[in-house]
Amino acid sequence: MFHCELILIRSVSTMNFYLSFEKHHLKNQLTLARRLI
Repeated sequence: MFHCELILIRSVSTMNFYLSFEKHHLKNQLTLARRLI
């Protein structure tokens, strides 16, 4: 039971990390595009 919850929490934190990383990457891409235009 506890082990399952631990895996769930870990996967959720990993997902949050990837989402924040993607958001940061998108922001960088947008700034690059603005510079080019």
